[in-house]
Formats: sequence, C-alpha cells, structure tokens
Amino acid sequence: MIECRPFPPLDNPFPIKKSYLPDFLPIEVNYDTGLLILHAVGKIPHVVTLVGGNERLIDKRARPPVVAFLIWSFAPGCQADCDTRYPCHSTRSIIHCGTWTIPPPAAYSRAMVDMTAIEPHLGRALEDAAIAELPNHYRGKVRENYDLADGRRIIIATDRISAFDRILAAIPLKGQALTQIARFWFDATRDLCPNHVLDYPDPNVLLCRRLRIMPVEIVVRDYLAGTTGTSIWPMYKAGRREMYGIRFPEGMRENEKLPQTIITPTTKAFDGGHDEPLSAAEITRRGLLTPAQWDEVSARALALFARGRTMAAARGLILVDTKYEFGFDAEGGIVLADEIHTPDSSRYWFAESYERRLAAGEKPESFDKDFVRSWVVARCDPYKDPIPPIPPEIVREAARLYIGVFETITGEVFVPPDPSIPPLDRIRAALRPYFAVGGTARKVRS
Repeated sequence: MIECRPFPPLDNPFPIKKSYLPDFLPIEVNYDTGLLILHAVGKIPHVVTLVGGNERLIDKRARPPVVAFLIWSFAPGCQADCDTRYPCHSTRSIIHCGTWTIPPPAAYSRAMVDMTAIEPHLGRALEDAAIAELPNHYRGKVRENYDLADGRRIIIATDRISAFDRILAAIPLKGQALTQIARFWFDATRDLCPNHVLDYPDPNVLLCRRLRIMPVEIVVRDYLAGTTGTSIWPMYKAGRREMYGIRFPEGMRENEKLPQTIITPTTKAFDGGHDEPLSAAEITRRGLLTPAQWDEVSARALALFARGRTMAAARGLILVDTKYEFGFDAEGGIVLADEIHTPDSSRYWFAESYERRLAAGEKPESFDKDFVRSWVVARCDPYKDPIPPIPPEIVREAARLYIGVFETITGEVFVPPDPSIPPLDRIRAALRPYFAVGGTARKVRS
C-alpha cells in the first residue's frame, strides 16, 4: 500500500538536482484536490530526481514551473512517491499526479524577453504579404490567405494589429509570435476538437485545410470585461442586463468574474463588415446553424476554453475571454480554424495581481493586445474618430508583449529570424514550392 503524505507548502518547492525534460501537456487541473492529469505526447514519460532523493515528475515547459507528484490513489491533498523509473508503459497514457505551481512575480515573463535580439527588427514589420505567384488571394485584417487548387490554404500572418474593425499599426515580429502561439495551442487541444493545421512552411505561415467557415464567431467569457462594441462590459455599463440571450445580475463591477462561463456569439463579418451580437435562439432561428450544430460547437468551445484556462493558470495567467472560429470540412464535420488562445483572439491577465487590483478599483495587468486597444480608447472614440498614429514606444512595448506571451505560454525562448533578410523575401522563398499549385475559380473565405 502506497503511503500518502500532505503536499509541501506552495512557497517551499524542492530545488531540482537533475532533470530530464519530458514533453508534457496538462489536460486537467483540480486545485481543490491538488490533482493534475498530464498527457505524455509521443514518448514514455520520464521522472526526475529532486534534492531529497525522491523520484518526481516535473513540467519545466510551464511558466511558472509546475512540479508534479505521481499519485496512484485519488486521496485529496496527498502525494505518493514513484516506485519505478517508468510509471507509464504507453506512449499516450494518462498519468494522475499531485502538483503545486511556483507562483511568479507579476513581471515574470516581461523580464524574460531579450530586447537586444528584437531591436534589429523594430523597423522591419511585415505590413503586407501579397505574393503574385500564389492564387486566389484574399486579404484579411491581419492575415493574407491563398486558396490552392488541391483544397489546401496558405495563411500568412502579417505584423498588422487590428481592433475596432480597423488596422491600428504594424508590430514587428507579431505575426511570427501569433503563428507559433497558435501552433502550441492547436497541438495542445487536438484531442478536444479537430483543427485545420497541415504544416508550417515558415514561422509566419500556416498550411491548412480549406474549410467552409461557419457564419458565427464563438466568444467564450469568464469575466465582465472588454472595450469593443460587442464586449459585455460596455453594454452592462450602459444599463443593459439582457445580452446575447443571457440575463446578467445587478451590482457587478468591471472585470469581475462572471457567475459562470458564458458564450457570446457574433455574426462573422466578411469584407470589412462589423460583427453583430447574436443569441443562441437567433442563430438557429435564422438558420445560421442547426440546433445540433450549435450544441456541438458550443460544447467544443467550452471544452477548449476550459483547457486554455487550466493551462494558462499553470503559467500564472488568467484566460479572461477568447474568440474561436470554426468551419465545416467536406463531410460537414466541425473543425477549429483561424487561431486559438493568442493575444489577438484572447484576453489574458496576470493572476498574481488580479485580486489586489480589482479590490483597488484598478484595471488588471493585461497580457494581450488590450494594451494597444486601451491606449487608443484613452485618446479617441475608435468607432467614430480618426485613430491617432501609434507612437514608436507603444509599438516597441507591444512587440515585447507579444513575444512575452509566446515565452510565457509555451515555455520556450522566442527565436527571431535573420534580420538581414526582409520578412517577405524569406516567406516567398519558403512558399516557392507552392507557386506551381494552381488556384480554384471559387474562393472560400475565412
């Protein structure tokens, strides 16, 4: 019988003596019972040796680090030593562990970013990625899309940043950071929902399946927040208590946690149109989705958000809200498209300072493009007024922020490309093999 003992205090983790870095993806964390479920991806999980001689599991990719203890019983608040160096004999097994997370300082990730490596790129943002040799070009707000004749699509993430249905500026290295953050999340959630990813020919480029894009965008929210016209806080502040078919309680404060996770869907705006709020009843009544399609996509969205919330919490972040885009494949199956849990599609706050700042009536420390949105909102009405030019110091800080999000979420160091090669030249060279792939007569937009 394995003896279970209480967890060490959160502020007193064992130092690491030696370790082997496994490839772990957190599946579920229960902070009440102290249980963490880890998924070993593509290899047998290894244990590490900590000071004290006990065999442990550790996920060093997490920021902040997550130290995990193998548990064979599910007694709340207990741990058990591993009795074998290979606790799992299957390359895709579920391991039940106890865990604690080393809390980070609020500026943990921002301090990691090496700005000396970024400086050469500050004047070389990828504002446009039009490539004449590629067929069926469609220019989105941030991405350039090309549809190939064989049913594949090339998506190039530029450095443009958009908000309020406008292009605000170009942030150097943003496109690479976004593409690689989305790559991390696509890999971490493929067991919850199939996605459109096929390959990554370049750090800014995604090769994917072409889908029939759903005419509804799915926004999942955990907090009463936001600055845009479809965000719930501006509407709540104006006195509305019925939004998206949901009744909100009286007396809530800005940035307060909602009683439960909600979905606030909007229309999918094509060709520069504006997103409009929808309710679930409107979606099915207008024939945008069938009831069965709505039930499936909403369930998948909530599962994706729960995974993102758990993994973000392990890195000292709060996933506040996020937008998902889904499409249909040739068989009518629902597939996750576009991006997932990036700082463009999501709102992140630092968990360490959230409660303190909320109590003081201050805005939470954001870790997403809300930094730029807030700068704009403080200076104009972005839906009516001309938007002032974004100054260089804001552009520089935004570049650092996007790279900081990448490093915090993935646990990897951001590697900038060679600054001597213009970004578009590099991308053209990577995509040259696709120049001979003809286009289709009909474009399918996303």
